[in-house]
Amino acid sequence: MLTYTGTQGTTYKTLDPPLGKGGEGAIHRINDMPDYVAKIFEENKRTETRHRKLLAMLSTPLPQTAMDQITWPLDVLYRNGHFAGYVMRALKNTEQLNIIYTGKYNFSLSDKITMAKNLCAVVNVVHTAGQVCGDLNPKNICLDPKNAMVTLVDTDSYHITDKDSDKLYRCEVGLPEYLPLEVQNKMRNGLSLSTAPLPTYDKYSDLFALAVHIFALLMNGCHPFACAIDNGPVSIGQLTAYQPSVAAPQPIDNITNGFYPFISRKKGITTPIYAPSITMLPQNIQDLFRKAFVDGHTNPDRRPDAETWFRALDTMKDTLIDCVVDRYHKYPGHNPECPWCGIETIMKKPIPVLRPPRPVYHTSTKRNRINWIIMLGFLSSIAAFIGLYLINPAIQIVIGVFAVTVSRIGFLQARKKRQRGDSLAVIGMTIGVLAIVIVAVNTLILALL
Repeated sequence: MLTYTGTQGTTYKTLDPPLGKGGEGAIHRINDMPDYVAKIFEENKRTETRHRKLLAMLSTPLPQTAMDQITWPLDVLYRNGHFAGYVMRALKNTEQLNIIYTGKYNFSLSDKITMAKNLCAVVNVVHTAGQVCGDLNPKNICLDPKNAMVTLVDTDSYHITDKDSDKLYRCEVGLPEYLPLEVQNKMRNGLSLSTAPLPTYDKYSDLFALAVHIFALLMNGCHPFACAIDNGPVSIGQLTAYQPSVAAPQPIDNITNGFYPFISRKKGITTPIYAPSITMLPQNIQDLFRKAFVDGHTNPDRRPDAETWFRALDTMKDTLIDCVVDRYHKYPGHNPECPWCGIETIMKKPIPVLRPPRPVYHTSTKRNRINWIIMLGFLSSIAAFIGLYLINPAIQIVIGVFAVTVSRIGFLQARKKRQRGDSLAVIGMTIGVLAIVIVAVNTLILALL
């Protein structure tokens, strides 16, 4: 148990072992404060820049009602007069948002709309306070599966402005799949989020990431810039087994190129099979996504803000109807049938097993050997047949048996290697057998005479 002091002289005693530990530090319980935890940084992470950033966050007024939905610093901790960490709300019974996307929980569309609305509300709190999230990836967003309440975590990495000095403390991390074009453009020529010219993040980059998360919640966990190769209705097995592997463009590539596959069209590219059609969504929601991902690609200020999304989602929730087949399926009433049932039908459909195409073999030593065997059998059968009445019958039978045997070997080898020439081997066997039969009949007749 170690003792720390807050900015106002409050004493905090941390408990061991830590609840969790990462590259920056460890999370500890606080004695007699079950609803709070302390993040204690490693010695080499206790920089003055981080210290000043946390003090700037501490001086940023946030509504008390929002403090349960964001792990904002509530006090800065010192040990022996030196900066050590900060106090924040404890997380209980939460899952990271990326786990929700995997389908671990059987949430209805109505539940996911509630999650999206709660995410909009807490992001709006940060923006109303004049601050920027920056790294708004799904691992930094936690959710209580029981009540759909959202909590923003790892807020000490946020893009924070000190309102007293206007000094900007940058967010130095971020996942490319949640970064808009204007942020990615700043990370060229060897620059990173920690070295690129400020500002890297702003309110509009947050709104891009927010739209990505809303899309994923509404569209079965699909990223709005995810796509797939379109090979037609029965080409999956054919592609994987017999054609060169073709990779679909990754979300990061599509973000950079401004290709939003749920609206834009490109030959050979389609949307992922597990995602419903964008037309499943009400028209006003489709329009907001267009503003966020198409119009906002080069004009970030066209992206809808959190409050706009909140109102639109609230309206959408009122349009939902229940599926007559599955009580967990809810969908907007303008759809003629349940889109979720349609996806389940497609996902359960087995991939057709296609007959492999006949391989084309190039000339090789093995092929030449098979051809010689077939030709030897054929010529031997001709010799056996032509030799009738000209040579000793016993020799003719030996030649005939040899011809049939060799031709049969050639026939089997050609079939095994799917090589042309098996028909010639059959002819050789037929002629050889015919020669043997004729010689045998003639011999029998001569014996009887």
